Amino acid sequence: AGTTQPAPDPEPAAESPSPERLAAGAAAFQTGMCFKCHGDDGSGTPRGPNLTDDAWDHCDGSTEGILAVLERGVPKHELKDPARPFAMNPA
Repeated sequence: AGTTQPAPDPEPAAESPSPERLAAGAAAFQTGMCFKCHGDDGSGTPRGPNLTDDAWDHCDGSTEGILAVLERGVPKHELKDPARPFAMNPA
């Protein structure tokens, strides 16, 4: 019988953002008008998906991935949910 290898150690958890970064992100969410599609608390609306769960449509949920989506937006042809037919402009 073959030997089984131990499972690799999981990736270390990403460092939690500082309170200052969280406050800056919350302010940008409101002033950038993100709340209009994603809801006041980011839990989603018929116009935009939930941003508070672990499901990400256009990136892997990493800080870098989120920033890339914000910088380029989401063109209409890349939308994955036909119930939400609204493109996202770059921030």
